[in-house]
Amino acid sequence: MKKILLLISIILIICFAFTGCKKTTECEHCEKTTTCHLYTYDTALTNETDTIYLCMDCIEKATNRNLYINLKHFTIAPYIFITLLIIIPHNIYWGFKTDTVVSNKGYAENWFWKGFFLGHWAFVEAASLPDCYIQEGYTVNTKLLKRAEDDANEEKVQKGLAWKCSECSKINANYIGTCACGSSKPR
Repeated sequence: MKKILLLISIILIICFAFTGCKKTTECEHCEKTTTCHLYTYDTALTNETDTIYLCMDCIEKATNRNLYINLKHFTIAPYIFITLLIIIPHNIYWGFKTDTVVSNKGYAENWFWKGFFLGHWAFVEAASLPDCYIQEGYTVNTKLLKRAEDDANEEKVQKGLAWKCSECSKINANYIGTCACGSSKPR
């Protein structure tokens, strides 16, 4: 659902960009209040580019009489399009990266949108979260865990990877020559 909303918002931004800039204001040529479009033109004396709001009637008159040099409809579409091509993939990258870090730490929360909107700041926050692997309502069976650990240690002793102390029954790695209790490794 969230991805669909993101797609719809992107489509709306692109549609807005290609409609150009228009607003209800006073035409700067005929001074009639109506819906005017923003145009750019080159000034005759200084050859600098300037902007002007013109109504549809004045646009036709201005182009027929060449009142404005290089009269062009101003649109922000290229700027928004380039911005979307750069920012959206960048934000999607940070969204997935942040969500992956949070899920790898054992949290069941969705951090995609935090990463999407906050970028690397959300990633830093996600990386600083403590590990959380035990879910709520989950209890560890310590007897079963101890039995599994003992079985693993006995298997190491049988394979010759560890030795068992004769005094305290502690399992020590093969490279350890003396147990913590002080007794030496049997030969």
